[in-house]
Amino acid sequence: MKYFTALFIIFSGVFSMLANCLEFTNSLIIKDKGLENVVKIYYELESNKNWEKTFNLRSGKYRELVSYSLYSKKMISSSIGWELRTIEILDVEKLDDSTIEINIRFFSKRNGFNHVFTEVTTWANEEGGWLVIKPGIRGRFYLNDWLIK
Repeated sequence: MKYFTALFIIFSGVFSMLANCLEFTNSLIIKDKGLENVVKIYYELESNKNWEKTFNLRSGKYRELVSYSLYSKKMISSSIGWELRTIEILDVEKLDDSTIEINIRFFSKRNGFNHVFTEVTTWANEEGGWLVIKPGIRGRFYLNDWLIK
């Protein structure tokens, strides 16, 4: 009987540890509402073509290297006939203490045709909040069709 009790205690401990690990892997999506909100806001701004605000949500390094003038010109030209409908967060992977990757499914429309594609985006916790390093959305560019099909 002691043998079964010991096995029960061991398996209970292992199960508890696994349950905690599983909870952690989803915690960035479920518990970090600040991150979830910034991601949703960023892509809502993309959908509304609010390039000034999307530029301000890019990483500090990006804003140092790319002027707003160039950024807005490229965003305007690349989004002609394109519309982001919605996104679905599929998975989150923590790369280090301040950087994560988010796998996102994008639902968009270009020139009247629906497009659904998935990309991995990269976000960093810097300047007191989450900023996007790599936002994805290659599907906006006509010549990238072969990448997203």
